[in-house]
Amino acid sequence: MNTEDNPFLSLSGTAANVDSIKGSRLRQITNLTKSPASARPSEFVNGHMPTFWVKDKDNPIECLPTDLIHKSYNDFRKQTLDKRLSVTTTDGHLDMDVLYQFWSHFLVRNFNSKMYDEFRSLALDDLSSRESSAGLNNLIRFYDGVLLSNRAISDGVAQDLVDLVKSESGVGERPTFQKLRSAWRNGAFNLKNRKKIDRIIDDNLRTELEK
Repeated sequence: MNTEDNPFLSLSGTAANVDSIKGSRLRQITNLTKSPASARPSEFVNGHMPTFWVKDKDNPIECLPTDLIHKSYNDFRKQTLDKRLSVTTTDGHLDMDVLYQFWSHFLVRNFNSKMYDEFRSLALDDLSSRESSAGLNNLIRFYDGVLLSNRAISDGVAQDLVDLVKSESGVGERPTFQKLRSAWRNGAFNLKNRKKIDRIIDDNLRTELEK
């Protein structure tokens, strides 16, 4: 089956590894017309139930249609970054959108500092040199997921989050600030994460968060 005709795009991973990227990047998930009967349950991988991220879906799923083409994460990443640097390729941004979306979900539960650093670096570079906010939007989604999670935030991620919040001052919409403020005002916010961020922020930002 030609992958360009397959409306699905999914990226899968477990706590043990990044498993695979499946399907086509070109169609929107809303174009899918397969019935639920065409899906099958995910199989356990290394003792973990895989979760799959489908293009334009906010939440992972555990079942996928059977007519998908498997592609390894490493292969897809290399192909995507090669396209990003190519002056002759016009669709590289589509694959980058998919990679950003995957990172924003996967890293919340399976944090990897090397993967995160690449995610953040590319997102900020796209914003400054390509005037593309897709990476930044997904980076903010990642920070939101981390703030909502009960997992400990690393020192580096906490500092990057606060730095991004400060960079939004006086620029209209402040999406990262709003995410942090929402978590700050949430009584269920992880206490260790709250203390870690409280040690980084200054008095002015603390006052804003507590308004």
